[in-house]
Amino acid sequence: MTATTVRERPILFTGENVRAILDGRKTMTRRVVTPQGRYGIVRNGRAVALWSYCTEFGQAGAPLSPHYEVGMMLWVREKWAVNDEACLRYGTGERKWFGDVLINRIRNAHNVEHRFGEWRPSIFMPRWASRLTLEVTAVRVERLQEIRVEDIIAEGIQSTLREHDAVVDLREKWRHGWDTINGHRAPWASNPWVFVIEFKPVEVPR
Repeated sequence: MTATTVRERPILFTGENVRAILDGRKTMTRRVVTPQGRYGIVRNGRAVALWSYCTEFGQAGAPLSPHYEVGMMLWVREKWAVNDEACLRYGTGERKWFGDVLINRIRNAHNVEHRFGEWRPSIFMPRWASRLTLEVTAVRVERLQEIRVEDIIAEGIQSTLREHDAVVDLREKWRHGWDTINGHRAPWASNPWVFVIEFKPVEVPR
């Protein structure tokens, strides 16, 4: 029997979202489908994909390969830094945490382009520096504005209001948070197709 290789890929989260995941409040995320277009939804076993359509003639085109699937591992990229004191105190391979900052020994300081202690963008975080790995437990595809209140809560959004006011507050916070991150390419008003990804942490800071 051939062993199944578990797929993995990086995923970016803000510091606020990482804290929500570590607190157990965030178990879901939405990511923009690219490219946007006219699609039909295809569910095939563990994977969820979109089938693109030719907008001019209305004929079926090529399927869009699933970006996410159940069982996939997502290693989290976040804003990070290396602490120079930790490099002196801890041996190769050991990790220490300072708040939301990863402290890790650099194996060869001559290969490091940035000085110790400098904040580094999440997009440049290497795999070895990631402190959090998530397992995809469910995937679906939908329009962004189809999000339900319970999903907004699963996205880590909170409200101190009650009943109808809480619903309005949650939706507004979600819309604002989405546009803050994605407004330049896929704003709420455009109602883009999104992957809805449910997950659970499988590797967390110790």
